[in-house]
This record gives sequence, C-alpha cells and structure tokens, in this order.
Amino acid sequence: MNPRIERLDATAEELEALVEKARVALDEAGYEKLMAAIGTLGYVTALLEDQRTSLQSLRNLLCAKQTEKTADLLKRAGIEGEKTPAAPKPKAPGHGRHGAKAYRGAQRVHVPHASLKAGDRCPECEHGKVYPQREPGVLVRLIGQAPMQATVYELEKLRCNLCGEVYTAQAPAGVSEEKSTMSRSEA
Repeated sequence: MNPRIERLDATAEELEALVEKARVALDEAGYEKLMAAIGTLGYVTALLEDQRTSLQSLRNLLCAKQTEKTADLLKRAGIEGEKTPAAPKPKAPGHGRHGAKAYRGAQRVHVPHASLKAGDRCPECEHGKVYPQREPGVLVRLIGQAPMQATVYELEKLRCNLCGEVYTAQAPAGVSEEKSTMSRSEA
C-alpha cells in the first residue's frame, strides 16, 4: 500500500510567493518550469474538485498519447527497421453458439444466491459490502424435441465494493454447469 501523503493546505498565491523567494537560486528556465508546475497543480486540483471531471479526461490532459509508430521512431533515430511479413489476422472472437438473448421464448428462472444478499459483508475481505451486478450469470439448457424448448437460468451475481470479488449463485439441483443438450426422455 502506498504511504499516505499529508494534505498541504496552501493557496496558489502562497506557493508563487515561495517560488519568488527561491528565484535567486534558479535560472530563468527553472523558474518558468516551477511556475508552470504550480499553475498545473492548481488547475488539476480545480478539475478534481469538479465532480463532472472524468478520470479519462485527466489522463488525456496529463499523459502524452502514444500514437507514434515504432518504424517512424527507429527511422528518426537512424536505425533502419527490418521489414517483417505481416502476421495472419487472428480469427474473429466468438464460439459459434447462440447467446441467452437469442432464446426469446425461453422460460426464465431467476436463481438468487444461497448465502448472500445485496448489502451483506464480503466473505473474502470482510470489510466491503456486496452488491448486485447488472448482468447475471447465465446458463442456457436446451431440451431436444420438436419444437426446441429452452430454459435460461439467471444466476444472481454479487460483487464486493472493496476487493472486487464476485460471487455467483449455484445452479439449481439437477442443472449441470456444463453445456449439453438432452432429449425429452432424459429430462
């Protein structure tokens, strides 16, 4: 864990006055950099106090974007990069199966977590509280008969707000976690 940094309550004017006192020990370029740093600190502090400021906008403001290509950097440095053949593109993601949303007429069964409910203490870290996830865990079970019959089990998911551990409800008795199909006679 990072050491806690004590908060310094000082106005921008107080910091600028300190830099003016130290100006005799700094050259002009150093003085300008220090004044710019104090201005940036004040600006970033004001942005952080504004609740509408997003973390991404602060990253964009403070961090340089890495958009240069390696080949261009090597060329500018006087190093000629070797031409390597382009690697074949990987296969598009997906497993070829239908998602739970494809079974619109399926019976939907909500399965609550057996031992936890929203607001309970996290069993992992014992400090945080678990809260429900927007998307439940989903099991789709098909019964092979004409026409196809499907049941979608929506397994409740709870997540700890401190440690991030996710707890998913167990599938009901008789429902396997493995993906398989069974005929009507097996059901």
